[in-house]
Amino acid sequence: MALCERHYRSHQPPFPAPMTDAAFHGVTATINGILESKTEASRESILLQFLIACGNLLGRNAVLKHGGLIYPHDFLVLVGETAFGRKGTAWTTVRDLMTAVAPEWATKRILTRVVSGEAIVYAVRDAVSSTSPSGKTYYTAGVDDKRLVIFEQEFGHFLSIGNRQDNTLLSTIRYCWDAPPVLHTTAKHNPDQATGAHVSLIAHITPEELKTKLARGEIEGGTANRFLWCAAVRRAERLPFPVWIDWAKQSEITAAFDTIYLTFSSPKEMDLDAAARALWVKFHAEQKPVCGQLMQKVLARELDHVLKLAMIYAALDATVEISADHLCAALAVWDYCRRSAIWIFGEKTGSCDADRLLWTLERRPEGMTRSEISIEVFSRHAPPVRIDQALTLLNEAGVVRMTVERGTNNKLVERWFSTR
Repeated sequence: MALCERHYRSHQPPFPAPMTDAAFHGVTATINGILESKTEASRESILLQFLIACGNLLGRNAVLKHGGLIYPHDFLVLVGETAFGRKGTAWTTVRDLMTAVAPEWATKRILTRVVSGEAIVYAVRDAVSSTSPSGKTYYTAGVDDKRLVIFEQEFGHFLSIGNRQDNTLLSTIRYCWDAPPVLHTTAKHNPDQATGAHVSLIAHITPEELKTKLARGEIEGGTANRFLWCAAVRRAERLPFPVWIDWAKQSEITAAFDTIYLTFSSPKEMDLDAAARALWVKFHAEQKPVCGQLMQKVLARELDHVLKLAMIYAALDATVEISADHLCAALAVWDYCRRSAIWIFGEKTGSCDADRLLWTLERRPEGMTRSEISIEVFSRHAPPVRIDQALTLLNEAGVVRMTVERGTNNKLVERWFSTR
């Protein structure tokens, strides 16, 4: 067995700790209270899919001017074992809830089994009129509702199709997340276009499939960092008879959505209040560097994701003003997604040696000398240059520090510590 494979099996990052209660704010706290002990799906899986659905429901009637125009649509991938992760159970719960509060949207604006970028643009296309060589005018009806949720329960199949030569699926998905004013297809004959398309994506996949289907080029090319990543796990409770909830009878929730619809019945510009701005500045200043090029690429769009989530939380409170509470909830969600990404991708640096060394240093608060590193981490099988390379990578990422002390025979000895 190769060293890297042995390292991965024995030193894979632990499953992320549960999402903190700060993420459950307003109506999401009410929903979580109703679902408590009534489903085997994790509250993280339910919450994130609900937030993505609500962000799409708002359409472009909510906008935040922050450098560019930010809309509350986002992409999400739930990663968990088949059946055990209860990903499908979580989606069924969210779909039932959304059917109760937005029946037409839930019926008409969710698209599955997408096979091309052209199919996405067609689902939100503009009306087109064309004239034939004989002078006859043809009219093709467009789609008035530009909101669309792509739901892919088999995300591995989605990635396989997207990786085919000349397939436009993944490139179109990236453009959808960027929310251009007009979305185009690349068809040679009668290409469609969509103005103001508001596309979100929810997908499910197992860890093993993700490792084989998500090409490294898609990580480095910016596809992966357009997604929120969620580690999906079943709750500890085993329920032989899960409870079906009639959401239409949950008056507190239906009333909340009536108010939301009224507030965002027309385009509204959102903004952060003074307390939220102060918190945002603090978050911006305290951002820690992510160790390794791989994770840096996966988490590169964290600021955009947090702002989108904060917008959704504010909208669920039927307000255009993003408060510190809304931003705190968004940061709690992002913290879980960040930790999920580290667990899912299983690499912190992209270097097997550096990952192995960092994992050990994190469990040795007293630090380690080079001699101890050679013996305990590499079993004396690594030449000094290999240890140098691993330490240099970790030092440049800012996740280790070094002190110098006097050893035996009064020699100077390096001692390395994790800074995490």
